[in-house]
Amino acid sequence: PLMDSQVLFPFSSSESPALTSSVYATAHQLLLDVVPRFSDLLWSYDDVYGLNAAKGLKVVQCQTRSGAGTLFHGYSFHAVSSDKPVAAVVPSPALLAVAPALTALSSSAYYKPLVIHAPAQTYALNPDYVSALTAARSTGIPLILSQSAAEIQPLSVLATALASLSPILHTYSGARLVTESLRNDTPLSLDQSASLYAAISKVAQTFPSASAEAINTAFATMNSQLGTSILPITYTGPKDPETVVITFGSSENSVFSSLASQSVGVIAIRVYSPLDDEKLYSLVPQSARSVLVLGQVLADADLQNPELHSLLYSDISTALRLSGFSGKLFEFKYSPALEWTPASAQYLLDQLSAGFHNQTDLPALKDLPAAELQAKEFVFWDADNSPLISSPGKLARVFSLDPAQYVAYKPGYNTSIAGGTFRTDLRLSSAPVEAQYPVSAASLVVVRSLDLLNSVDLLSPLGSNGKVLLFASGSDDEIVAKLPSAFRRAVLDKNATVYVFDVSRLGEHPQVGDRVEPIATHFAFWKLAFPEQSFDRTVTQVITAFNNEMEFVGAVLAKLGEAVYESGLRSLEVTAAFKELSDDEPVLPEFSANSLIPNGERNIEEPTVQVVSKLDAIKRIAFKEAYGTEKALRPDLTTKTFEIKVRENKPVTPSDYDRYIFHIEFDLTGTDLKYGIGEALGIHAPNDADEVDEFISWYNLKGEDVVVAPSRDDPENHIYAQTIRQVLINNVDLLGRPLKKFYEGLTAYATDAKQKMKLEALTSPAGAAELKKRSEEDFLTHVDVLKEFDSAHPPIEDLLQLIPPLKRREYSIASSQKVHPHSLHLLIVVVDWVDSRGRRRYGHCSKYLADLAVGSKVIVSVKPSVMKLPPSPKTPIIMSGLGTGLAPFKAFLEEKQWQKDQGHDVGEVYLYLGSRHRRQEYLYGEEWEGYLADGLLTHLGAAFSRDQAEKIYIQDRMRQSMDELVDLIGEKGGYFYLCGPTWPVPNITSILEEVITTHATRKGHSPGDMRKVIEELKETGRYVLEVY
Repeated sequence: PLMDSQVLFPFSSSESPALTSSVYATAHQLLLDVVPRFSDLLWSYDDVYGLNAAKGLKVVQCQTRSGAGTLFHGYSFHAVSSDKPVAAVVPSPALLAVAPALTALSSSAYYKPLVIHAPAQTYALNPDYVSALTAARSTGIPLILSQSAAEIQPLSVLATALASLSPILHTYSGARLVTESLRNDTPLSLDQSASLYAAISKVAQTFPSASAEAINTAFATMNSQLGTSILPITYTGPKDPETVVITFGSSENSVFSSLASQSVGVIAIRVYSPLDDEKLYSLVPQSARSVLVLGQVLADADLQNPELHSLLYSDISTALRLSGFSGKLFEFKYSPALEWTPASAQYLLDQLSAGFHNQTDLPALKDLPAAELQAKEFVFWDADNSPLISSPGKLARVFSLDPAQYVAYKPGYNTSIAGGTFRTDLRLSSAPVEAQYPVSAASLVVVRSLDLLNSVDLLSPLGSNGKVLLFASGSDDEIVAKLPSAFRRAVLDKNATVYVFDVSRLGEHPQVGDRVEPIATHFAFWKLAFPEQSFDRTVTQVITAFNNEMEFVGAVLAKLGEAVYESGLRSLEVTAAFKELSDDEPVLPEFSANSLIPNGERNIEEPTVQVVSKLDAIKRIAFKEAYGTEKALRPDLTTKTFEIKVRENKPVTPSDYDRYIFHIEFDLTGTDLKYGIGEALGIHAPNDADEVDEFISWYNLKGEDVVVAPSRDDPENHIYAQTIRQVLINNVDLLGRPLKKFYEGLTAYATDAKQKMKLEALTSPAGAAELKKRSEEDFLTHVDVLKEFDSAHPPIEDLLQLIPPLKRREYSIASSQKVHPHSLHLLIVVVDWVDSRGRRRYGHCSKYLADLAVGSKVIVSVKPSVMKLPPSPKTPIIMSGLGTGLAPFKAFLEEKQWQKDQGHDVGEVYLYLGSRHRRQEYLYGEEWEGYLADGLLTHLGAAFSRDQAEKIYIQDRMRQSMDELVDLIGEKGGYFYLCGPTWPVPNITSILEEVITTHATRKGHSPGDMRKVIEELKETGRYVLEVY
């Protein structure tokens, strides 16, 4: 089990079971020491945290999937007799699946107190606070952050005690606080934690809910009990700063708070929900003219998108504005992959001091100054399957035995680099050091495996004038020849000294047995790291490191140590050959841990595609309970699907027009399909059966053979069984265009040398242009490519994994179910073109639908949309659509007519539409004219671009009614919608900006930052884009 591993955690929690004095442990170990004191059950949504270490606690492993949190309701209902709270460990990837069930949990008559400990980390082991913020915002439940390992025990007790009022989210940096072992001088004893829990529980009983006041009171009680000064929101910095930075996150709060300067103050938030707006505003000094919010976003694409704000910025800016803050508000967005260090934080603060407030890219860690700490730092590199992987942990344990030393031990695995790489950071100091970031100024870097030299930047954590220890054999010239130019350049730039440790030169030491290299490694480390230390002292420390493995006589180890000093360890001369550097050095990646365990330590068997016998298929049907067999329309999909029939299918454009646009209606009778205004219908269109049958014959397959395969949506939990013919027709994009990955996959199967060479050329960088031509001009299908490279003949099991799944095509629904309770309408244009070979080609789904006869069955699913009507029928709406983009607006007008028929006062309805010609493409024109005549449609602005000499577009029609739009949007809070192709978006947005500016000018004030105004309209649903 992970928590018992001496590799990752050299300080076993069993060494100090009472936790009454100083203890070395990870924050997660400290948490698991507290949890069993107040809970009798722990739910775990991840099995890598070693929850068996929570002794005396029943641990239930749970799956991360939709509706995962509903078990909380079920347990509360059946366990009302127990007074103890329930705890759960829910990492970020599982949190959003659990969150929806929490909203109504505390109001349940059967509510059982629940505290969720949420390690904030992505699957790549980067800290993810966005999931916790999203869960708290969507559910309204409190969110409390532990900023450091020292805080995790008291705050977990506080969160557990407050859980009597509401479910509580307690988050912390999963990647670091779960793996970094530190010295804690104030662990909570049993008596302390019990007293603290009782005191906060008593206070909680005086509040009806987990309000900001209740949480503030709980913090005050905790500080009074423990003599601490941990606050929900803290300010660090000068009395009169010009700028304030607001942070949320373990390393963010720690790093920035340590760098507050004369002109910059820092507000660190521990309690995000409920956010104490008044306290937050009161902590912003009156001198502050600007506030910068550090907001994390998950997607890299969001970093440079000025129209998208982080959750933290959205909530902080709202809170400050409503409280009366009139200064400037800025935002710096960053991704979970960004490693905050004092240098990167200082770089950002320097930008602030210089008056630069825009989003910027921070320099790479290696390009920033090293963090200057009052600590001695070391870094160890090795392959993750090395027999010496435990050496850094043993050293850490030896250091920890000195009560005058503070040790920080941080291991990390990357399973992608060189097949599996292990890095350990070790810090030593005479006082506690708050440093939640990697070592960047190591005095010694130890490289156990030279295989890593060309795979990762090994010397980025090395400080100036540092030492490098290489495990290698051979002459100096031979070793220098193995060192890449970039490595040698770094040695020279940092004025480092390189040492070589050659275990082959140590001679025979039979009394040490197979421990020669591990023990000799320790001697080499002590010699370089502490050269002033006496040899006798070193021998004692080496004995201490290995005394739990076997007993050694001091003289025996001393003999081995002398061999290390005299023969095994030497400095590497910096020769002329060493200084010969290349101008074309590859840029090696910096190390980033992506796993908590070595590569291959857990043998996870991925579900695979299999062709099974008919007997096996019959068993799955006959013994449904044993196999968990269920019948489904599309068993390969996890989305809910429906089978509906075509009621009507008719063209709406003339037969002589070059575009075929049609209106299709479906009969929903007998189904429970429900759809809302603005939603889209997903069509699961099959491949052409005749073409599939032809392929089956050519590929020499048996179409009736049964395939058992994992669903692409949920491969671990969802297995389907269908015939090969069914799979090729319904499930895989056989007749679609292959991606580069398909060509790469085929290469391994090609037996013809010329074909293999051609495939390799296509997938090389030089083949990019031809690949693009094949896809965008020739429109080759997977079948075309398989026939072209016919020596590449993957088995059907492999072929089905090489070809991507057949995706649904989505179309905006053109009807209101209130008006058409048993039918659904779509408006579709058939996509067609001629490829480079002169073949007439068609869009897969549009042609399929166009050819359907009345009564044909279609498999569909419903996709939600942001296209919603305003909450009040009286609110004006302005709709703009091009071509088939008018579909949702037909549904809008039907819904507005229904509202009017129900007696509602309906606001103004404006429709702007655009197409090429009125005669051929005035889509739903009779309906628009009818609504206009009846008064439901207030204004119809039709732009037929090619019906006159000068082209007219919908933005021109809008500008003609500018005064009305200013009134509808500026005065009456109208909603604006655009549906259709993407190209008119800038023009339409420009019209909207003109409307806003005109309204502001007429009111005598500035419109403000237009980008922010537009973004606010989008966030509030008043400017909705449905473009494709």
